[in-house]
Amino acid sequence: MNGITRYPHVFAPLDLGFTRLKNRILMGSMHTGLEEAPDGFPRMAEYFSERARGGVGMIITGGFPPNDEGGAGGQLASAADARQHRLITQAVHAADPEVKICLQILHTGALAPTPDCVAPSAVKSRIGRYTPKALDDAGIEKQLADFANCAALAQAAGYDGVEIIGSVPSWCKRPTCAPTSGAGPGKTACASRSRWCAGCAPRWASASS
Repeated sequence: MNGITRYPHVFAPLDLGFTRLKNRILMGSMHTGLEEAPDGFPRMAEYFSERARGGVGMIITGGFPPNDEGGAGGQLASAADARQHRLITQAVHAADPEVKICLQILHTGALAPTPDCVAPSAVKSRIGRYTPKALDDAGIEKQLADFANCAALAQAAGYDGVEIIGSVPSWCKRPTCAPTSGAGPGKTACASRSRWCAGCAPRWASASS
């Protein structure tokens, strides 16, 4: 039994309602290190466009933080950043207009290699470089707003969607402080996860109107 027999739909289009994929083949997010390289964006443009020419249906970029405290290297937090990212999306869509490319928004929280890193509590990760600043309510709202801003900028840069990653010890993954009965910043940060995603959708929609 060959692969086509076992997976007869892998090369068939997939209608998701809001968009259509040319096939079921997805290139998952891989952090190449080009995100931090001085000439990283032209190199990423070629890297991803080569995958588009190879026949993939959807590409997820490596992770980009939505603000300074979310990580180091390339980010998507301003119109100037969006112009850089457009090098990637234009190259991919020129290689194959049917290929979708999505930006992965990655906030590394307490693991961010910057003294401005933030987390639900001011407890240093065993593998982090700095002790993060504990988020209060205003700090949480800022992070949520920065994610929404990043999503809107991603659309302006020509991306077909965003992927919000929460599988790393990110800014709202979980509090690292001892459990308490109070509703402190850590508890509030974790409870904000649904708003984390929901806040991006209206900005994406408004950017397309």
